[in-house]
Amino acid sequence: MTQHSIEHARGSGGDRPQRHTYGAVSRGRLQYAQVYEDPLLEIEALQPGPGRSLAIVSSGGCTALSLLAAGAERVVAVDNNTTQNDLVELKLAAVASLGSKSASEFLGAFPSSTADRWDVYRDVLRSQLSDVARRYWDAHPSAVRDGLLGAGAAERFSAAAAAGIRLAVHPRARIARMLSCRTLEEQRDLYRREWDTPRWRALFPLLFGRWTFRGSFWGPEVHAAARSGAFADHFRQRFERSLTAMPITTNYFLHFMFAGRYPDGALGGLPPYLSSDGCAALASRRARLELADGTFTAYLQAQPSASIHGFSISNIAEWLPASAIDPLFSEIARTAAPGARLCFRNLLGWTDVPPAWRGTFVPRAESATMFDRDRSTIQRRFVVCDVQPPG
Repeated sequence: MTQHSIEHARGSGGDRPQRHTYGAVSRGRLQYAQVYEDPLLEIEALQPGPGRSLAIVSSGGCTALSLLAAGAERVVAVDNNTTQNDLVELKLAAVASLGSKSASEFLGAFPSSTADRWDVYRDVLRSQLSDVARRYWDAHPSAVRDGLLGAGAAERFSAAAAAGIRLAVHPRARIARMLSCRTLEEQRDLYRREWDTPRWRALFPLLFGRWTFRGSFWGPEVHAAARSGAFADHFRQRFERSLTAMPITTNYFLHFMFAGRYPDGALGGLPPYLSSDGCAALASRRARLELADGTFTAYLQAQPSASIHGFSISNIAEWLPASAIDPLFSEIARTAAPGARLCFRNLLGWTDVPPAWRGTFVPRAESATMFDRDRSTIQRRFVVCDVQPPG
């Protein structure tokens, strides 16, 4: 980031997004600094455009910001962990104020001096945040200096795994050769000759075995699958697919996992919100984002009927208690505008529409073929439903 870019951005904050609280919230650690879901699928499914209001799980903010950049009239990013919305606030301020190159460097998609990042936060971005977000980031300077994209618990786990891979499985030079492949034929040849080794295959039971999923947060089904090796097999197969069946040049998920940065200069190699067009769009649309601190159901309960045109709930149904699933789908059905769609995903579990709502939420046949284009490496399933009027 240059001094010119800092001076250009200074004072260009524009309208801040609104932020509201809905019911009880938590102040947890930053779990995800990025969304490990390809936002191109949500953009295709939810068709953001004029007059369309969307409600999205915040997580790392990538999907919400990408949908807003793609033209949604209004996007509400909802998370019960207020720290996640602190992240979305700062990401939006960065991309709307700095432009693609400088915002990418500030966030950690590309290298930058650590002092420079803190200077940009202090001198340009801090004043654009709400009091709650400002207090959080003031208290976490190392996350800003090191680059926000690596600041979450998921990213620290991924970075530790990547360090182990470089130490014991694949040297840096081999990883660099894989990431520099220009054709699927090159990727497949390298994978077959050098990548798919016994050490590579042994890595997955270590990373995704019973010890990874210990604790009360995970339900008995997850514990059983971890003990059986099902998760290890799933993640190994997903990585094999990403390394052999999808172009690696634009797969920013893989690049960040293995190299700690996004691909440089590849068309489509950035999340949509970080592209030049995305940053330009967000600079003029930032007031169209609302941040909702609270559960997805609590937010919907406060909204008028038939007022929302698209919903993306990620994989939250995997970890909600069973008693919370029906109220969630009930509120989505009530608040869905005519022609609304719902997207949901699975990472570890399997989400079924509750029996009482199967006539209301009708899965679209193209969900599976859309999922075939998902670059995110770890996801298990993507479903798009048309929301039909009750009765």
